[in-house]
Amino acid sequence: MLKVRFRRSAKRELFELDDDTFLRVARAILELQEDPRPRGHDKVAGQENQLRIWAGRDYRVLYEID
Repeated sequence: MLKVRFRRSAKRELFELDDDTFLRVARAILELQEDPRPRGHDKVAGQENQLRIWAGRDYRVLYEID
């Protein structure tokens, strides 16, 4: 099973979201444990190992696979 780690700043931002948005973003993050390269993922320009997915239209999740 894959392990998910958060930066402190990401935790803080996540817990500041309203309930519906929090659930949408948290679900997207948890799904990365099952499939770290889901449909629609992209490499972040200028970052060698960083990927991103969108959680809805307004929020993106930046992550790295170690």
